[in-house]
Amino acid sequence: MSWFWLRPLAIGAHGIRRANVQPGEFVLVVGAGPIGLGTMDFAGIAGAEVIALDTNMQRLEFCKDKLGVKHIINAATEDVSGRLKEITNGDMPTVVIDCTGNLSAINNAFQYMAHGARFVLIGLQKQSISFSHPEFHKREATLLSSRNALPADFEHVNIMHKRWSCKANKLHHT
Repeated sequence: MSWFWLRPLAIGAHGIRRANVQPGEFVLVVGAGPIGLGTMDFAGIAGAEVIALDTNMQRLEFCKDKLGVKHIINAATEDVSGRLKEITNGDMPTVVIDCTGNLSAINNAFQYMAHGARFVLIGLQKQSISFSHPEFHKREATLLSSRNALPADFEHVNIMHKRWSCKANKLHHT
């Protein structure tokens, strides 16, 4: 595995651990950059149904072709809420993870949560985020942040890589 990918994978693994992702849950990962790819990989390892959301079709196709992500949504050309309802049978994702750090993407993603969902901010935004408190409150949502990674996350990446569970060996070609 390339050292370039070790940190993004560990950051993704840490975010998935913070979100307490369970098998069968729909996990929406917003942003298909290096950290988003690591997050998607470890969401899949946790047994989640992964949904990739980005505005770059080339990145989304990579998620589908190389990481095996079944559900991809192009936020620039598709009705995101409509597609999420279609994919989740009307329930919406129980975990939403922002890996962009983009203020607009973060603020928009609050509307994509299921009742009782967890929203994890991995991407760092230096400005204030805003969301409708009544909407957030009625969903009984949980907001988490995930910063960097711990030694246990790096170890988890190494173990998964050795077991070939982690698809990191495909990531060095991006």
